[in-house]
Amino acid sequence: MSDFLATLDELVDAEITREFIVRLSGASRAQAPLFAQRLALLPEVRRLEIVASMAHYGSEDVHLDFDELFRACLGDESSLVRRQAVEGLWEDERPDLAPPLVAMLQGDPSAEVRAAAATALGRFVFLAECEELNEPLAQQVRQALELCINSEQESPEVRRRAVEAIAFINDDVVRRIIDRAYADEHPHMRVSALFAMGRNADTFWAETVLAELHNEAPAMRLEAAHACGEMSLRRAVPTLIDLIRNDRDEGIRLTAIWALGQIGGQRAQAALDRLAQGNDVAMAEAAEEALEQIAFLEPSFDLMVVDLEDQGLLEEEGPEAEGLEEEGLEEDELDDFRREFHHYVDEDEDDEDVEDDDEDWPDDFLEIG
Repeated sequence: MSDFLATLDELVDAEITREFIVRLSGASRAQAPLFAQRLALLPEVRRLEIVASMAHYGSEDVHLDFDELFRACLGDESSLVRRQAVEGLWEDERPDLAPPLVAMLQGDPSAEVRAAAATALGRFVFLAECEELNEPLAQQVRQALELCINSEQESPEVRRRAVEAIAFINDDVVRRIIDRAYADEHPHMRVSALFAMGRNADTFWAETVLAELHNEAPAMRLEAAHACGEMSLRRAVPTLIDLIRNDRDEGIRLTAIWALGQIGGQRAQAALDRLAQGNDVAMAEAAEEALEQIAFLEPSFDLMVVDLEDQGLLEEEGPEAEGLEEEGLEEDELDDFRREFHHYVDEDEDDEDVEDDDEDWPDDFLEIG
């Protein structure tokens, strides 16, 4: 405690270096109010510098922990500090953080803070979908987001962030929310609708996402490419490769590379192999990461197939009905699995032969950038 108090005494005029900020890491819940009290005595610019530095260094080093201090800053007089505190809590998944975020979404005077709170609530929606959040709290979060989305008085920026946050839920209500957002006249709302489609990961949105890869607006193409990766849309691979070759926006090219890593398959891997050998450092590094993602995802599927083959579940005739009952599977359920599996294999076999695909690649492809 004495070391922590000594650090607080230096908040007024100490140089805000990494070494100084690290001394604030690991503060306890009992120490956090003391930090907030000392911070409140400083000018807004100084407070923001300190909290922003905590967020910056905390994002660089996972061993640094400023969560209790960020929580203590949620009530700061400055909307800039409050927003930075919310964003600094991006890893905090403790359920008791959700109610304060709901309160900020519903009542903070700053639209920027409300938008940050809406975004932060997205991870609690995800936890609820994973059944890691109790039902009453999950309902509280969902209702707050729905009220925000349906409010005519709320700013478009806050509403669009609420649409993105609620998109983890896959039901008819959320589908209609995303559909309305996509039809909204506000261009930023349409961008968020595409983001929500990817997060929702329902194949219902596949045709829309594929079509938006050709949108004239860079923001729409970027979110469409990201959504293709989230949804693992194999049909998007040729267009994503075309974006990598021809799109003038680097962010879109890098997002398309990321998406290929999420989708996988022979053609995606061949394209990534070429990019990894290219002269553009950023694209080569992105391609290497995407190839690592493919290597991580695809062996796990292969192991599953081998295991099922060993059990005879993928034989032409399949196990007898009695065996299915012993495994807890009904015969019609196994038929459904076979159809699903063979559809996946058939789709993968539709990839163009890598050896014959050279005509799709210009001679200077490796010099893109």
